[in-house]
Order: sequence, then structure tokens, then C-alpha cells
Amino acid sequence: MNAKRGFTLIELLVVIAIIAILAAMLLPALARAKARAQGVKCLNNVKQLQLAWQLYADDNGDVIVPSGGGTPTTNQTWCAGFFTATSTDNTNLDLIRNSLLWRYAGNTGIYKCPGDTTVNVRSMSENCAMNGDDTDLSQFTFFKKTSSVPSAPQYFVFIDESSTTIDNGHFRIDFNENYSAAIVRDNPAAYHGMSGNVSFVDGHAAPRRWHARPVTDMNPDGIWLMQHGSLPADGTVWSGPIIP
Repeated sequence: MNAKRGFTLIELLVVIAIIAILAAMLLPALARAKARAQGVKCLNNVKQLQLAWQLYADDNGDVIVPSGGGTPTTNQTWCAGFFTATSTDNTNLDLIRNSLLWRYAGNTGIYKCPGDTTVNVRSMSENCAMNGDDTDLSQFTFFKKTSSVPSAPQYFVFIDESSTTIDNGHFRIDFNENYSAAIVRDNPAAYHGMSGNVSFVDGHAAPRRWHARPVTDMNPDGIWLMQHGSLPADGTVWSGPIIP
């Protein structure tokens, strides 16, 4: 009787090589599928926040829930707290629950993108021009009521912010009519490839593909944030074409 034949070393190495090749082909595809799934979930989160934002305005005489700057405490802005590397605010869900928008949101999960792997309980921020308090930007329009926004589909409200710049719930944009602000203080997140999600005053939300990391003042992303964040307070319009 012949003994059962086993694999030779060469055959075993060939099988291992085939498995490695298949893994190399499949893993990137799985990673892309995961990123797409997280992007869909993130988009839904932004839409839910935007709905809560509109419900707040409906209940408060059309007044936009304040974005606020500095280190807001509870019941002053849409979301309180200030994140730093050592702050306990980063993991404090009570700062969400005790802020102005919570009554309408009701779910702490929608405040964060699933692609953000930090301990932060929030990755979303509100456009600083939405009832913000940056007095040094008084030459630009700060919208107090939803009815004061001239083109609801154009101006953004919530944006997924990078964990490298997120602090309070206030997405600061250094508006400048020449697109040459001294510094971009806050950067949008790009947890889905080079994309993030943004909501708009009219209620819709959409993915936004960013051109570069980080965003700088003069690249298309910095200009887009300015053009879709506010407009000059003197009634003039932005110079050059509006980036869609």
C-alpha cells in the first residue's frame, strides 16, 4: 500500500503565495467598502443634526441655534465643551445632553462620524457664521435667523471637523474678500478617503471631496469654505466664480 502523499514544500509555498496575493487584492477593496459604509452613516448623522437644527429654529422664532466660540458652557450653544489632548470634555456626553440642540437631537451618536477613531464624543461643528460671536469678523454676515440666509442651499451649517483642529463646536473660518486670511483655524475632516460630509440651511446634506490636507486659505477648499460660509456684510459679493 502506498503512503498518502502530502504537500511538498514548493506546493505549500505556492499556496501561501496565492493566499497572500488574494489578500493583497481583497483587503484594499474591503477597506474601501468600510469607508463607504462609514460615509453613508456619517451622512445620515449630519442630516439628523440638520433636522434638529431646523426644529430648534421652528420653536424659537426662526432664531438659529448659536454656534458660539471660546469655551461655551451648557445651555449657551448648540453643543458645549472644549476638546484638548488632556481635557475631560472629550469624553463627556453630558456636555451634549445639556446643550441647546439636545432636546431636538436626542441621540449622542449623531454628533460623531464613525470614521473618527479618537475618544472624542463629537466630530461635528457648526459654521461660525451661524449665529456666531466672532467680533473680529464683523465685516462679514453672521446669520441670526434662517430667513436671513439669502440662499439656503448654498450656505453650510454642520461640517465634520478634523480631530487635529476640533476644540469647541464652532467651525472658525477666517473670511477674507481676497481669500488671503492669515490662518485657517479649523480643518474639515476627510475620514472617507478625501471626503467629509456637510449639511446646508435648506436641510440637505452631501459629501464634499477635499482637494488637499490640510486646507489652506488660497486652495479651492479654503475658498469654498469662505464662499459657502458667509458673505461680505456690505452687500458686495465674493470676487471670482463661486466654487460649487
